[in-house]
Amino acid sequence: NGGGGILVYAGAGDDSVFDSNVVYNIVGPGSVNTVQGIYIDRPIQAVTNNIVYNVIGGWCIQDQKVQSSGQGTIISNNLMFGCGNGGLVIANNGADVDYVTVNDNMIFDNGTHQAKCGIYEWANNGPHSIIRNNDMFGNNGGDYCLTSVSPSGGMSVDPAQGTTFVNWQFDGSGNYQEASGSQTVGAGTTVCSTGSNCVPPNDFAQNPRPAASNPDVGPYQH
Repeated sequence: NGGGGILVYAGAGDDSVFDSNVVYNIVGPGSVNTVQGIYIDRPIQAVTNNIVYNVIGGWCIQDQKVQSSGQGTIISNNLMFGCGNGGLVIANNGADVDYVTVNDNMIFDNGTHQAKCGIYEWANNGPHSIIRNNDMFGNNGGDYCLTSVSPSGGMSVDPAQGTTFVNWQFDGSGNYQEASGSQTVGAGTTVCSTGSNCVPPNDFAQNPRPAASNPDVGPYQH
């Protein structure tokens, strides 16, 4: 009645980073909307470069207890698609939070079960939280359901057009590296809620990302 493909409930420290995982075909018994792809239920540092898809009833990524001080929580350069509730939910058990960074993600075609949103903000974020330069398309219930943070610098490109990836496939069998000329190449941001550079230093394939400016959106650096 709760859990996830990756479940962080106790034991992880605030400096924990969950990077470059593939999480897919997650389904739970009974109330399946309580089982997520990546489910974070304690403050950690970052969730980056992950590919999460086909979470039957739940969210691709649910961050239930974000860091609200220090470096804050970074959720960046992930690819999420085909998840039942929606793409990403930011929560804090109903309490207000701050210093959340949600940048450079690709979030497509989620909400197949409960028609929620691509990014759903289930807490009022303070003035330092940012949501920037994400590629959002086709999420049932809307790409954004936000209460306190206005997204900026994003785009909305249908991956089925064939211009984003080398080979887009909704079932997870595709090649999710960026195609030459993709709108997402160089379209990311290095801005962080704390003001410092929070781009993951390497991409999903462990190739380096540019540290200064203009990283790519999504898990791969072209």
